[in-house]
Amino acid sequence: MPLVKVTYGEEDFEVKADTIEELKKEMSKELSKGKKYPIKVEDDWRLFQFGFELLDAPDTKLEDLKVDDGEIQLNLVTPVEWGEPRGCFSQTKSKEIKNQTNITRFLVKSEQERMVELEPGKPLTVKLKGKFGIVTNEVTKDKAGNRKGQYEVFEAREKGTLVLEMLQDKLGVYLVPDGHGTEKVQLHSTDTKSFDEKDIITPLQRQQMHENNKSRIATGAAKTVVGGTIGAISAALCTIA
Repeated sequence: MPLVKVTYGEEDFEVKADTIEELKKEMSKELSKGKKYPIKVEDDWRLFQFGFELLDAPDTKLEDLKVDDGEIQLNLVTPVEWGEPRGCFSQTKSKEIKNQTNITRFLVKSEQERMVELEPGKPLTVKLKGKFGIVTNEVTKDKAGNRKGQYEVFEAREKGTLVLEMLQDKLGVYLVPDGHGTEKVQLHSTDTKSFDEKDIITPLQRQQMHENNKSRIATGAAKTVVGGTIGAISAALCTIA
């Protein structure tokens, strides 16, 4: 079980955990120490590494986040800190996705992140920007285990629940807007792209990108962001991208 260094606000913690889910449980215990009421790190609290948001999947292995020196350094950020209009975070919204087909589907959050599995009958809440991808053809693997496939690009900026279900013999993607009961709006693909996990940057490459771009981060940026350095780095990387 790896040792993970977590920065929350101005405090640093060291916890042992195998997955993101376990890490959040351990952080709940750490933050509750000495407090009259327990503090629970909820699912919508975000984790960042070198200014990049990690995947939401609770079973994400922390071992995979080790850099060349063997350390795992993460930043824990509450929804209040990233939820207000601030750089690229202002476009990120939480959506529940329900896979109502009979097989596992795959969500592509961006070209820089691994695919997220959507198991049948198991709703999953993820953070999405306006656009996202749904893999529509068979997912294959190369000899190294990297998955690849083709995905359709959809856009859903309105708040609501995404639903995947079969329409005759074709996969349909729908949005159930908040406050509209069970009324579904079908989403139509705006583009088709290919996905190959071997092209995804590693945590070490992310660190190198961070080091290369540090000089472009404004000196006073951290003062304007709740959460300090992580907010400044993330905002700067958004503008660079």
